[in-house]
Amino acid sequence: MKGEQIQAEMIQLLKQQTEAVEKEVFGDLTDAEEQEYGERKERISELQTKLHIKPTV
Repeated sequence: MKGEQIQAEMIQLLKQQTEAVEKEVFGDLTDAEEQEYGERKERISELQTKLHIKPTV
């Protein structure tokens, strides 16, 4: 996977994470969406490793 592809995937994942956080704030996050959030968080961490970016909390 090329760096640009990784960055594009990360941008998409981070947008989805932001949407999930907004839903959580307003109490609209379902259990399935919460699980997807966790899966995306893991994928973001993997991509950060590939890009040599220090993972965030």
